[in-house]
Amino acid sequence: MIMVATQNFRSVDRLLAAPGRAGAQVETMGHDAARAFLRYQVSEQNRWYFERFYMTPEIIRLGRLIDFVPPAASSPERDTFWRFHGAYSAVELLKLALGFLLAGRLIFGRKRIGNQVDVVDEADHSHIDR
Repeated sequence: MIMVATQNFRSVDRLLAAPGRAGAQVETMGHDAARAFLRYQVSEQNRWYFERFYMTPEIIRLGRLIDFVPPAASSPERDTFWRFHGAYSAVELLKLALGFLLAGRLIFGRKRIGNQVDVVDEADHSHIDR
């Protein structure tokens, strides 16, 4: 989830660096306005993803509050948003690490017996053979 959200925001800068067919629209809006608008759209898209993956409503609310705050402006909501974002990212990384740890334990944690088979020399099948 972290990778998706990060790449969504980076896609805005990639588009603005090489707008291709969107160049006329970017020129009409202006670079800064186009960037703000596209980042807003990406924020909404990321919010939808986070809501589907049970992201807390508080971080979504904070994200909406800072959508159009200029990047250089100081904002207590932005500071709170980034604290929530950092905590969420840390939890995601912890879950990933635990997943790798458990997978490694399942794969490498057991002693391999190889081709050893318990042989029963005198099997008693009298309960079946009547």
